[in-house]
Amino acid sequence: SKCPPEDRCKLLQKGLCLLGPSRSMPAHLLGYATAAVGLAVLRMADDPRQPESSSAPRCSVSLWYLEECLRLLGSSGGNNDDADGSAPVHENQQDTSHMHHRQEDEHAVSAVESSTFAHATGAHFMNDSFIELLAQVYFYYSIVTIKLVREIVRLIAQTRLLYGEATQVAACSFVQILWACRAQLALDNFRSSRQCNDLVAKSMLNDEEHLVLLEQEIAELLADALISLSSVTAAQILWPPSIACEEFVALLRSTAGDTSQGAEQRGTAQLLSQLDALHRGPWDSSLLEHELLAKPHFGEEAAEKAWALYAQAAKTDNCGGDVAIGSACLHLPGTSDKKLALLRKRAHAGRAVAAAAWLRRDLVRTQRILAESYDFAKEAGDVETVQAVLCDASEVRTCHAESMAQTISNSAGEDLYFFTLEQYAEYCKALELTRQASTSSRSCHVGKGSKQLRRPSKVIHATSQHCATGKGDGSELIVRRLARQELRVGVHLLHFASFQEYLFDGSQACNAASPSDDGCSLFLESGSDFGGATSGIGVASATWINRIRKRTLSELSLDHLNRALRLCEGDDEETAAVHFQLAEAYSKQLGPTETPAVAARREAALRHAERAALAFEKSHHWKDAAAAHRRLASLRSFGPQGRPGKAFAGLLQAELRLVARVRPEGALEEVGEEHAKFVLGELRAAMAELAKAALQAAPGDREIRSLYRAVLQGEAISEEAAKRIGAALRPTQGCAKKH
Repeated sequence: SKCPPEDRCKLLQKGLCLLGPSRSMPAHLLGYATAAVGLAVLRMADDPRQPESSSAPRCSVSLWYLEECLRLLGSSGGNNDDADGSAPVHENQQDTSHMHHRQEDEHAVSAVESSTFAHATGAHFMNDSFIELLAQVYFYYSIVTIKLVREIVRLIAQTRLLYGEATQVAACSFVQILWACRAQLALDNFRSSRQCNDLVAKSMLNDEEHLVLLEQEIAELLADALISLSSVTAAQILWPPSIACEEFVALLRSTAGDTSQGAEQRGTAQLLSQLDALHRGPWDSSLLEHELLAKPHFGEEAAEKAWALYAQAAKTDNCGGDVAIGSACLHLPGTSDKKLALLRKRAHAGRAVAAAAWLRRDLVRTQRILAESYDFAKEAGDVETVQAVLCDASEVRTCHAESMAQTISNSAGEDLYFFTLEQYAEYCKALELTRQASTSSRSCHVGKGSKQLRRPSKVIHATSQHCATGKGDGSELIVRRLARQELRVGVHLLHFASFQEYLFDGSQACNAASPSDDGCSLFLESGSDFGGATSGIGVASATWINRIRKRTLSELSLDHLNRALRLCEGDDEETAAVHFQLAEAYSKQLGPTETPAVAARREAALRHAERAALAFEKSHHWKDAAAAHRRLASLRSFGPQGRPGKAFAGLLQAELRLVARVRPEGALEEVGEEHAKFVLGELRAAMAELAKAALQAAPGDREIRSLYRAVLQGEAISEEAAKRIGAALRPTQGCAKKH
């Protein structure tokens, strides 16, 4: 024991070589097993001189010796299940006692070199020694398999073994589960042997805290693998486990032959490819009956199991610092680091579970899981996950709000849809959650931070998609998201503003009519969730209700669209869309008489429509540009102050700019021929409406009739045509039709 570890290893290896041929003999079995366990412990211990080096070579040697001990002790102890230790311990005790008596008859105790047998004074002590040694094998077997799972995870991270292929992710995850389940079975057998034998219960392995920490580590490793499987579909699963193992071995061999990888990584990959996780003798039959391996787990089921395992692991607290378990064979981080890591993982798993609940339309559970995930990420100081969870919660509320429009039957039996106060409250809460996400980087605690939810019709990869990615802390992208949400709400309000002036109280409709879908029958009350971001918003706040009820839908729409415009600054495409919707919003507020207020709104609508048209052209969105030009022409020709000639000239100039994009052979650079025909057709349709109005105002004017025919037939039009249109249409006869 006073020798250096390397010298001790050499001595034990020499002793094992001498005992090897006769290791199955009763006289030498216990001595060989004792030396093998000692060598395995020395080999699997981390090298203090190279703490960052791979432990796979040492662990593979330790694994072989421990499995050899299980085969020897299991066969001698009466274990008939492939030496898996599943037989009751008292049966082992009886067989070992018989073996000891037979040994005394055939061999002299003094001839045995092992110190274990040298102190044996009777059959009972021999029996206890056997059970204690078997318990040590179980204990260290669980440790070595945990270290192997860590090496697999480390190799994947260092070599980027997975390139996004879902089948490869599934294969690696299943192999990790296989090894972790072996560790779990070994630890279960150790607990059984400890409960059935007083000597084991009094040994140095009776450190309950260490056992609990090992169980926590196994639960966390299983959860890590399952959370990877949560993003995999049934078609991407490799099953049975033998196929997954073959795929994993092929990946490892590919990595071992990749010269771009480091020598250590290639050696580790080569070594791990030679370890068969499925067929090792001990626990082979019990392994396939494990609940995690009896059938494939993926998607929602995998996320739910990972969520439960992370919660199980979080129940254990390490009261001290870093812990060395089993003669420094396994090092576990202290309380602070472990707790923060688990909190981050629970937050990520929560997003996957919430996505699954959202697909089932379980809005209440989705809200609860996301709120818990937010608390975990906030406590861990994981800014990116905090932002992602807030964006998830915001998207859930937005989609929920879209389904809350109320239907009321009129006297004719027709269903009329109304924008409700409760629906608007959901939109406002969603906006507030996104707004908090954009500023969360300034409010999160400082910490080491490490499939936003999509619509139910799309595939959700909740563990691999973050809404907060990109430069910095992701706030820039979230601000753009907030701008799109403001635009979304503004457009939705604008759609109802044509026939609804104020928000409708949905609570009254619930008493008299049946709501559509989940409607007003279900609200996502948040209370203090998400840091109280939504407090003071909604039907529970009298102040908020009194303020909102006084505003018309058009006014509310303009508020949201103007905020979206400010947030979109610098993004030409988004800005063009907001300008177009603002032009629409101001157009809906135009009246039949030209009051100062109406004139101001018309000027604002003109300004926004013109900017939208130019911005769409600049970004080569020709269909949107055509729609913006039609809106601009309609506004220019509308009302007593309308200028139809200028409207026609603007359409003609837009057409000329578009034609300039056509190549000599007739194909457009940016758009296809069919697309170009559609855009040109839209502009010609707007010109035709103005020409038709001019023809109705001057039915005898042959030039206008010829102009109208040229517009319809797609012929070239001169710039003088605009003057003819303006002369024919006096301001009071302008085209007042809104498009």
